Formats: sequence, C-alpha cells, structure tokens
Amino acid sequence: MSRLLEDQGKALLQQAGVPVPRHVVATTPAEARAATQALGVPVMLKALVPIGGRGKAGGVRPATSPEEAEAVAHDLLGRSLGPYPVERLLIEERLSIAQELFVSISFDSSRRCPVILASSEGGVEIEALARQRPDHVRSLPIDPLLGFHPYMGKELWARLGLRGAALTGATEVVTRLVQLFAQVDATILEVNPLAMLADGRVVAAAVLLAVDDDALYRQPSLQGVVQPGTDRAWRPLTTLGGSLLVYDTLLQCGGRPANYTEFGGNPTEEQVYGLVKVILSKPGVRGFLLDANITNNTQTDVVARGLLRAFQELGIHPATFPVVVRLAGVNEAEARRLLEQAGIEYHGDDVTMEDACPGEGVALPWPFSPLQTAGSSSRGSPGARPPWSPITAWPTGVRSWPGSRRAKGDRPCTGSRSMTRCGRPVRPTGSIPASSMSPPRSRWTQAWRRSPTASSSCWS
Repeated sequence: MSRLLEDQGKALLQQAGVPVPRHVVATTPAEARAATQALGVPVMLKALVPIGGRGKAGGVRPATSPEEAEAVAHDLLGRSLGPYPVERLLIEERLSIAQELFVSISFDSSRRCPVILASSEGGVEIEALARQRPDHVRSLPIDPLLGFHPYMGKELWARLGLRGAALTGATEVVTRLVQLFAQVDATILEVNPLAMLADGRVVAAAVLLAVDDDALYRQPSLQGVVQPGTDRAWRPLTTLGGSLLVYDTLLQCGGRPANYTEFGGNPTEEQVYGLVKVILSKPGVRGFLLDANITNNTQTDVVARGLLRAFQELGIHPATFPVVVRLAGVNEAEARRLLEQAGIEYHGDDVTMEDACPGEGVALPWPFSPLQTAGSSSRGSPGARPPWSPITAWPTGVRSWPGSRRAKGDRPCTGSRSMTRCGRPVRPTGSIPASSMSPPRSRWTQAWRRSPTASSSCWS
C-alpha cells in the first residue's frame, strides 16, 4: 500500500469536488513566511511526512503572524518525525470550525467490500471513541454490486444526528469520497476532521489517502507521487512463514543453519545493529543472508544502516565474508545505495525470497573467511558452500549454517517447492503443504512474494 502526502491527497479531493482549506507548500522558512502573507493569518503549518499522529509528535503547529510562521518553519524543517525527515511543510488557512466530524472509507478484507465509518465527533482517535461512546460511531458496508447512492449517506449522517444544511453538506462530501475511493484504487481514505464551519460550509480539514500498490499500473497520474509501502501500520499484511520457506530452501541446497532470529514492526537502527551482532557472535559463522519480503511498515534504509554499523564494528568485509541482502519496501532506493556502496550484493523485489537463497538464480561469492581453510574437512573443501545463518523480517529471521559439498552431477537447487532439489527428492519441513510443492514458480511463489516476511542468514 502506498500513501500520498496530505497536499497530494487534498489536491485529489479538490479535483473530486470536496472543499479543502486554501494551502501552499513551503520548503524553506522564507517560503513559509511568504505563504502566510498570501493566505492571511492565522495559519497552520503541517509537516509533510507519510505517518499518522503528526499533531502529537509536534508536526502540526499554528502561527498567528508571518514572523511566527517563519520561526515555526525553521524549527520543523530538518527535524524527523518517526523515520522521516521533514523536508516540506503544508501552510494552510486556519479554519473557524463549529463542529468536527469524522469519515473514512477502507477496504474490509473480511467483508470483501469497502466500509464507510462515520462519527459525529472528529479530531479524535476513532478507535478510542468507538470503545468509549459506540453510539457516536456508525459504519456502512458498500455492496460491490449495488454500489453507493446518496440516500445511503444521508441516512448514515441522520443516524448521527445531523440535520438541515449540515446533513446536506456531509452527504455530498461522503458521496464524492466514495467515488474518489473507487477511482484511485484506494485502500483507505480518511478525513479527520471533516469540519462544519460557522458559515455552513463543510471542509475536509485533514486527509489520509493510501492506494493499492498492485493497482498503480492503472494510475499513471500517481506514478512518482505516492510514497510506496507507507500505509499506516494498523493494516499491514500479516502472512507468516517466510522464515520457514528460506530455511527449507537453504537446507535442501546443502546448507546447515548455525544461527537464526526474527524481527518486525519497523525496528530502529540500534535494534538491527544489536540483533546482527548477536547472530554473528556464534563462533565459526562464515556468511550472512538477509532475505526480506516486501514490507509496508519497515524502513529498509534503517535496516541497512543497522546492518552496516554492526559489520563495521565487527570488522566484517564483504570481499572476504559473503553477504547477500534481499530487501524490498519503504525507502528501498536508499537501502540499495548504502549496501551497494559497502560492496554488499543487493537484490530488490525483482528477485524472489527463494531466488535470493544460495542455489537458485543468485550467484553468491564464496571466498573463505579466516575461519574457513582449505583443509577444514567436515565443513567442506575448497569450493564448498559456506555455512549460513538466516535472519527474517516481518517476521524477520536470522540463521547461520555450515555448507556442504554437492554430489557430482547434482542439478542446481531451485527452491523449496519442487519435488526434487539438488538432484534428490525432498520433503518440506512444514512451511507449505506437500500437495503444493510442484511445480516451482507456482501460485505459491507469487503468494510468498506478496508476504511481508523477510529472512536473513549467516553461514558458519
């Protein structure tokens, strides 16, 4: 899922006929001052970053003069909210609000249809409101066959107590929001608050909009605009088993795990750094694989920085210690840049999790580390695979194992779902049903590629 920044979301709402506050985007304090002079005071300054809870984090601030707006902009620009640096600000007119409402449309996978959620109280956390005052919250599923009609929106708002012009205005807004939701292949469209002004107008004061990654090919106008994989973490994909998949593949290709762990939930650089140090602390580890699937709530560049920091402290050099990383998701371009600059073999979502394992599609370097010598017998001879230790993300795991020599004439490994691997029949260790093991590149491959799971490995 890909999220749009608020200025981009409001531009789409405006095109759909939904009123929004007058606003200007600024990238410097001087621009913020000029924007405030053009809009008139008072104004609100909002950090343009793809996360929720900006107000609580200090990313939304008022200003009552151009000078104050310039000072606030100077304070906000260059700060970080969560993992995101603040590089742009949304300067918009401050509204005179008589009543705040809430409305959102999201796709409910259990009902298999979009659902409208509305409340007569906006500007608050809807989850807490639903628990404390459930009578103030109403939901309406949208039948995919019957569609949505304006009378449905009027009934929804009337049940929440709206009357007269407020009822008419809110009905018109929700009708246009439903149309926009379908038009842009959205996964969530939230307006909080939907402001009822003293003059009777209904205005979308703040908007959250995320669209389906898989539908971007038919949304050319959004190419290069959305922030890939940045939808709010309350709706992450939660398919599990990527660790088992990678573990099976490596075992079937002759590797012997030496260490393993998992992580998830957008870990910090410090957490990744500590995790990598722990899994590489086992004596005899001679290689490392981080095999991560596409994630929507893990910053890949943060993972890359934690990994590189641990390697630097441990004195690990990719030229003598095989390291392969398969990462895909938020900030992937920056993660690729950091890792490739360090000489680490990097693969994105153009390579499957299976392909990133040794034995299929990805050629790994196999130089001996100081712990592996040509005469180290049971651990293999020159040319034998180093042992691995995998690590997998959302969940993410880490493993290590020693490699073993392939029998002469064995075919290359092709993953964990074919009936034969490495020239011999195999049975999975429980990651998938045996009935779905053949052929390779089946629908299971696509299902795993969409899983937000990641795996990493080390070899000892």
